[in-house]
Amino acid sequence: MVGMISHLIMDTLTKEGVPWLLPIPIKFGIPPLKRFRVTTGHLAEKIIFITLFVVDVWYIFANYSHLVNIFHHIS
Repeated sequence: MVGMISHLIMDTLTKEGVPWLLPIPIKFGIPPLKRFRVTTGHLAEKIIFITLFVVDVWYIFANYSHLVNIFHHIS
């Protein structure tokens, strides 16, 4: 579920946008002007992906014990 939602959020940053109000065929994107959005497969997308990956890895290592406690309480 997290992967699906994060994929839609990331697609909102692309030139295509995402039809958040299906069945209404209006696609939304951030920022509102298409020329400022990321084109899929280009350098900007790769930089965003690598930056988010590094932030995720840092967050996991910085909060590892807290995250383990959360997962232990779930089961």
